[in-house]
Amino acid sequence: MHNRSVLKLLYKNKNTLIDKCVLQQYGFSFELFTNIYKTRKNDEYKVVYDYAYKFVNDNEVVVIKYHEK
Repeated sequence: MHNRSVLKLLYKNKNTLIDKCVLQQYGFSFELFTNIYKTRKNDEYKVVYDYAYKFVNDNEVVVIKYHEK
């Protein structure tokens, strides 16, 4: 399963929190992304087409919908 498909499947609502192990079970590859998005607060998200994620700690990532500006 490709990264975008995994994020789409697991994304539930704004700021979805997902355990890293769950992503890995679906075959998610953290090395593959399409872009990097930096917020005004200097948070760095890895973008996978129309979804983006960032680690909130060693074991969890937060997933958001991404719309290029």
